[in-house]
Amino acid sequence: MPHIQLKDVNLYYEQQGEGPNLVMVAGLGVDHSMWNTEYFAKDFRVTVLDNRGAGQSSTPKGPWSMKVMAADVIALCDALGIKKAHFVGHSMGGHITQMIGALYPQYCDKLVIACSEQFFSIISRLATNQQIVLMNYNLPPRVLLQNYLPLLFSMDFLENEDKVNAFLDFMLDNPYAQSPEGYILQTEALRTHDSRPLLERIKAPSLILGCEDDLLTPLKNSQYLAKHISNATLKVIPNCGHAPFVEYPEMFNQMILDYLKN
Repeated sequence: MPHIQLKDVNLYYEQQGEGPNLVMVAGLGVDHSMWNTEYFAKDFRVTVLDNRGAGQSSTPKGPWSMKVMAADVIALCDALGIKKAHFVGHSMGGHITQMIGALYPQYCDKLVIACSEQFFSIISRLATNQQIVLMNYNLPPRVLLQNYLPLLFSMDFLENEDKVNAFLDFMLDNPYAQSPEGYILQTEALRTHDSRPLLERIKAPSLILGCEDDLLTPLKNSQYLAKHISNATLKVIPNCGHAPFVEYPEMFNQMILDYLKN
């Protein structure tokens, strides 16, 4: 499968479809498989990638930053001949997308920034710190993941045992699950994130997607981004936690598609 060597990192990527370019950037702890590539490939030439430290990409020596990870995405675009694209990012991928919009505006058509924030909040710091501590106890992966569920999902989702187990199975069946080293290095990069001085530089039309019951990146962060990015539109998914691509995949994908096509 396709890999590209970019300076200090070997990035894994996949492409599908034809049409305008769409680049999709995943969040902390997950890889390209979080995206429904086939859905968007009906209308776009979709490029998905595994960020450094995740999936089938390499884990180079740290420290990293959101700017470094944004530069990875742009270097991949250059290598693939992508001169302009829509960029979609969720959570950490949304942080990276903010950096792309601010630092590489010439590459940007439209941006979608979902469940993201302008800096790494105290809730996110506490949650990731706890997860890193638990990693030192050699707990079964299912237990580690279960510990994180209350921060990822709404109460309605958590009360549906079948949906919860399906999500756990999906994550645990991934043969390229993120290593503790990759998780720690990505988290350390997130801790340095502060896009507030850069938001005014984002000029591309931007959809800011927030979720009503998101505990990790509360809705007020999406509201802040929408207020401080000049050409932004805020949309809110009700009764949804931090992972709308799991809780309401059809709605999440359709909202992105409608914005990019209209």
